[in-house]
Amino acid sequence: MLSEMGVSPTVLFRGRTLFSRLGSEGVKTRAFVRAHIHDTCYTRRLLGGAERVPYVNVTDLSVALAREVRRGDARLIYVYIEATDTIIYVYIEATDTIAHLYGYGTEEQEADLENTLRVILGRLAGLGPELGGDVGLVIASDHGLLTMEPEGVVYLDKRTRLKRYLLRDENGVPLVSGSPRNAYLHVKEGYVDRVVRIVEDVLGDRAWILTRDELVKRRLLGRVSGRVARRVGDVIVLPDEGTSAWIEHFAGRRVRGRGFHGGLSRVEMEVPLLPMRLSELRPATS
Repeated sequence: MLSEMGVSPTVLFRGRTLFSRLGSEGVKTRAFVRAHIHDTCYTRRLLGGAERVPYVNVTDLSVALAREVRRGDARLIYVYIEATDTIIYVYIEATDTIAHLYGYGTEEQEADLENTLRVILGRLAGLGPELGGDVGLVIASDHGLLTMEPEGVVYLDKRTRLKRYLLRDENGVPLVSGSPRNAYLHVKEGYVDRVVRIVEDVLGDRAWILTRDELVKRRLLGRVSGRVARRVGDVIVLPDEGTSAWIEHFAGRRVRGRGFHGGLSRVEMEVPLLPMRLSELRPATS
């Protein structure tokens, strides 16, 4: 898609990936990714240096992972934490999709997570300690999630003139990126202060409203290059834990999902990190 638009994939990531650096140290990596995204520009760029392996769902994924352990190739599954010769990286995107749609901590999300772990860990546990004794397993997440009702989203352009101060793409769509938990407003030159005042009038003390310079100065994104800073947006809206804010990019087009992330709450920023030995897994008893 990017190449068809004449955009270089380097806009996504520029530099050496972790997998590329590991490869230069003699560590092989196989990355298991859902089949429909395993060969996209984004995946190829961020998994550069790894052998990409497609899977359909957790069923065939669990079989493939068990097969890796049986043949003795796997030494660490998911992330690199110690000296080894082969790493198996697995990205299970369906759990993220479910949580975004239904919300975090909902019956649907918990059932999906339970089923995912049962299928994968159950099959790996059945291999026995003699096969999994020297294989490490790490379960982690790339972000947390906050559940917000779509009806509670505050639309910053409702009863305001906000949109007239926003930049637009070639199709006339206002440029607001991010999410309702971290909205980046791309503003016409000379109108940043006015946009800040409009957002403050709408949200009051329910959000942290920053200009790009303030965001960079506070290092909320770490060290930011000028190239990245220019893409962030001119005004950044970070709602508090009980608030979400967005705009209607198209008339009547509103937020539908219930799970969001990108804000500064603990549930969005803190993620689990569960390291263990494969030999520590025990088959579930009925």
